[in-house]
Amino acid sequence: MPRFFFDLAYGGDTYQDAQGTSLHDLKLARQRAVALAYRTAAEAKSHDIVCTVRDVTGRQVLQITKNA
Repeated sequence: MPRFFFDLAYGGDTYQDAQGTSLHDLKLARQRAVALAYRTAAEAKSHDIVCTVRDVTGRQVLQITKNA
């Protein structure tokens, strides 16, 4: 099962996911990235969130942006 890493950037800071999460496919990774971006926006009271998803090699496979 593929492993995906979800990095969040907002408020001038970047938080890298060092553990990653095993998911069946990229579709599930996209759903998780969207959920993380929206949850972080609500909790951090920030409207500009970027969630970058990397694969196990460190290659960016997708990026979700949540703007105001």
